[in-house]
Amino acid sequence: MRRVSPKEPEKGPMEKLIGQKVWVVQFDDEDTSVIGIVEGVHNNFIALRNDRDKDATLWVNLANVKEIEVYKVDGEGELRLLRFPEPGEKGGKN
Repeated sequence: MRRVSPKEPEKGPMEKLIGQKVWVVQFDDEDTSVIGIVEGVHNNFIALRNDRDKDATLWVNLANVKEIEVYKVDGEGELRLLRFPEPGEKGGKN
């Protein structure tokens, strides 16, 4: 009899960013946005690292993030962009 491993839980949109290069724009500092590779997402923070680093060197509070742009990977036809509502704005509004 073959054993089947249980199905892994579906990853949310933020967890799918792990390992991808992103550009993060913050509400209070649009002029100095940050670029990095996502190392993890936990407790409303996103951990980023530079291309040359092995570990995260920057943690950004997601409550202050306006949008996250995912760098296009070879073979992908679309640029992906995650937008966050303004503080105090209800979610789901475009």
